[in-house]
Amino acid sequence: MKKTLINLVFVSLIFILPACNLPKKTQPSADTIATQVAVVLTSIPTATTTTKPTVLNTTAPLSTATQPITPSETAILTTSTSIASTLTVTNTATELASATTTATTSPTDPKANLGKATWERSTFSDGKEFGSFDSPETGVTIKNSMLVLTAKKADKFLGWTLSYPRPQNFYIEATVTTSDCSGADQYGLVLRASDYDQSKGYFVGFTCDGRYELNKWDGTNMDNIFPWSSATGLNPGSNQTNQLGVMLNGDKISIYANGNLVKEVNDSTYPDAGYYGLFIASENTVGFNIQLSKIAYWDLK
Repeated sequence: MKKTLINLVFVSLIFILPACNLPKKTQPSADTIATQVAVVLTSIPTATTTTKPTVLNTTAPLSTATQPITPSETAILTTSTSIASTLTVTNTATELASATTTATTSPTDPKANLGKATWERSTFSDGKEFGSFDSPETGVTIKNSMLVLTAKKADKFLGWTLSYPRPQNFYIEATVTTSDCSGADQYGLVLRASDYDQSKGYFVGFTCDGRYELNKWDGTNMDNIFPWSSATGLNPGSNQTNQLGVMLNGDKISIYANGNLVKEVNDSTYPDAGYYGLFIASENTVGFNIQLSKIAYWDLK
């Protein structure tokens, strides 16, 4: 099914804690910083889409949680003490689905030769790594020792959250389980994000129906590097578990699904160290969510 690419992009970034102003030059703690940036997309690209999106209103004053969401602002969480710990999800999606397929790894899995991970989390209990918050469009919370990202509406709203470490050349892998989903409902990894203000970096996305793509975000435009294509080795559908992997080494970007090499491309737009995180967006399913049960990265020697 053909669709036009994103024709409108609105960047919405709000303070999660009301009246919280932090000096931008202050060095944050590795255990207390996370961020959520939200991009409203009027269309999620398909495998046949290559058109560059149009961006509206790239400047606006900072907003707080009590004000309407305004374009092109950011949120930095220093605590999650006043953030709701649960999300209200409609019955069109199961909040914590039981996976019907367990991710199986390939003999070509890159981590087999990388030794011990530089950083790894397999239990989430307090939101320190990625934060915990609730907004009208996107929710991030901890449930059953997993990090849960929820797209509350089927409106193609792309929301993401970043963790603190800033690796440069590395392999990262996230074990993710989908809830009920269909078609172009998507999720994935944010990599080499420049900062918490604009989050310029790479977005590697996967869809419920088994496709993947690679984009780069410059704080204003989301440009496509590789369009939606079938992802070899990915378990498609609802309630499926997959190990999503990406290796960045210089300008070489290698994408993996359950240890299977899906695609290798070269792009030198963002060569520097940066933050990493996860994103979610729903096109078809109200309350679509993903559950992160494990994430790790390995610095490349």
